[in-house]
Amino acid sequence: MALAFEELGELLRSHVELPSRFRRVASSLADGKSVVPADGEVSDWPGRLQAVHRAPPAGRAAPLRGWLGDAFASWLSALVDGPTPEGWVLRGAVDVCAAARNALREHAAPVAGAYATWYSAGSDEAVVAVIATASSLALDEAIDRWVALGFDADLPRYVGVWQRSSSRWVERVVGTAVDVSINDLGALRSLRVLLTEFAARRVPKAKVAAMAAQRLDVTEDEVHRLLSVESAVAERIDPTEILRRRASVVRPIARAAAELSSGDRTPTVAAVARRAKVHPALVELCLDALGTGSAP
Repeated sequence: MALAFEELGELLRSHVELPSRFRRVASSLADGKSVVPADGEVSDWPGRLQAVHRAPPAGRAAPLRGWLGDAFASWLSALVDGPTPEGWVLRGAVDVCAAARNALREHAAPVAGAYATWYSAGSDEAVVAVIATASSLALDEAIDRWVALGFDADLPRYVGVWQRSSSRWVERVVGTAVDVSINDLGALRSLRVLLTEFAARRVPKAKVAAMAAQRLDVTEDEVHRLLSVESAVAERIDPTEILRRRASVVRPIARAAAELSSGDRTPTVAAVARRAKVHPALVELCLDALGTGSAP
């Protein structure tokens, strides 16, 4: 895939009609020094997810947007789909890049599919569609960055990192995200310590807010606000609730693990995945939710 993009860059660099604003990107491609994304870092991922969900990029060079940038990819799509000789010459190189990228994408797609299955479980149809778009977008980003960075990471793990990020984009888009101000992080950590201490001392619930306010040197109203934030976060990450929502995914995996267990011997992730007929990444997500870590 990297070689295919270098060859495309060489062709583009020698293309006399190439607009000057695209020459730097073309030279980077040809020299094997491409930066992904070519348009610079994108910080508003939920916004990008909404845009792609509404109208996926079109054009023959659309799969190359991560490398070329939106404007360059649109210009190239129009050129290769046109009747000019230059378009015909470049069309083959564009198709080779797209095919190489698609082959690598298909290789990593099962990992992304496992995450999408996990996050989709228990969601309604509209949310499932957004999750699918986010998973696809995250897979594209992982593949392009992994190649541009020189394959300097374990690809399945790298894909998993981007899939986890995509789940947070979905929460923002569908309105289920729990926002915690960075200014509240210190106070929340201190509050959790106090709540643990009060529980050990069996402090009556009616006195918790007043005692916490005194210890934290804030008002009782502020303590109640922090308690509300803490409750929302705890509910969102509650393992019991997570497993309840994803019971349809967890049950067959748990059944497979039980069937393979023998005495003190714990089955491997791979063995459980084979028995349950799922991707190993899905088994690892279940283990993470159970708080048991990964099996051997």
